Formats: sequence, structure tokens, C-alpha cells
Amino acid sequence: MKTKLSIFKIIIIILTGFLISSFTPKIKAGETLFSYEKTPKTKPIVGMYYYLIPESETKCSKDFPEGLSFFFEQVGGYDEYSAVNQLEKELNIDLSIFQNTFVDDIEIFKSMEEFGEIDDYKVEFKKHERKTRIKVEFVITLLLKFKNKIETNKNFASKIKFNNNKDLPKSVRELCPPEIKYYKSGEFLNDINTLIFTLKCFNDDEIKYFRFGYS
Repeated sequence: MKTKLSIFKIIIIILTGFLISSFTPKIKAGETLFSYEKTPKTKPIVGMYYYLIPESETKCSKDFPEGLSFFFEQVGGYDEYSAVNQLEKELNIDLSIFQNTFVDDIEIFKSMEEFGEIDDYKVEFKKHERKTRIKVEFVITLLLKFKNKIETNKNFASKIKFNNNKDLPKSVRELCPPEIKYYKSGEFLNDINTLIFTLKCFNDDEIKYFRFGYS
């Protein structure tokens, strides 16, 4: 029986080593197996981060701001208590498109078929490719809307529940992320502006589609 693919489920499998013995050597972050260009990162990778995969060759940056990467990836660990999900509710905005990340390693899908997670790895990988193809203009518009809501709601950071908030029950605090100064420092907004600038560069370079890589 075919199950719905979850990008974070795949990543958890990788991190726990559940499928490591089945893998061939991994493609480096930013490289692709098929028609997308190779997009090497500009600095060594420690941990897992988002990066941008444009649909065609470009001289634009392909980096994803590191702080925003941490912001969006929290969903995998904190779910509804992640900072991004809390702000979605507080600011009435849907940022779920940033969870639509691309796993550029067909060997993972082969292994999932072997373990009975999916029926046909080739079919599922093609579906994954189609699903993760995102319009540049859509994300630019969404980020501009997000930026506007942040600028309009100056105290947005105070609405985020962190695990050091003594006003919360211990059972809730344990589900919340640790507090960081990132959201109050102005760096958060700067990173949003940086990502908007990069995607506008894609648009100016006539790149209409891209993918969010995560590795």
C-alpha cells in the first residue's frame, strides 16, 4: 500500500542511519541528478540547511539565509510549537510552501521501496520532482506579504512561546523551541529581505521555477 511521502520522515531516516547501508555515495548539497544545474554551496556544511535550486543556469546567489533555514526547519522537531507555525497563526499567513523541499537522491526512494514505504520508487520520485517545483513569483509575493505583516506587528517576537517562558505549563514549555535573539534583533527581517532579493534576481534572469533543497 502506497504511503504519503514526508520530507522530514525521509530526513529522520537518513539521520538515524536506518538506510545508510543501502545507499550509494550521496550527491553533495546543491548538485542534481537530472536537468537542474549543479549548485555548490559557498561554505562548508555543518548540519542540514536549505539552499536554492534554480531551474536553469544563473549567476544569482543560490544561498538560503542560515537563520531562515533554522526558522523553517523547526517544523520537523517542534511541529505546531515551532516558531514558524506559531507565527503563521499569529500573523494569519500560510508559510507551508517552505516545507515542500526537494530530496535530490533517487537512492533514498529506492531504499524506501525496498523497505515497503512506497510501491514504485521511479513513479514516486517523478511525483516528488513535480510537487517540489515552485514558482519564483509566488514565493516573492508570499515573502513580501510576510515582511509586511512583521513590519506592521512590531511586537510579533513577543508572541512566540519559548521553552524558558515560566508563564507556560511545564508540559507546554517542553514542546517549545529555545529562545533566540534572532527574531528581535532585526536579523530576521534582514534575512527575509535577502531571500526576496535573491528570488527577484532569479526573476530578472528569467528563471520562473526553482526548488528548495534541504540537506
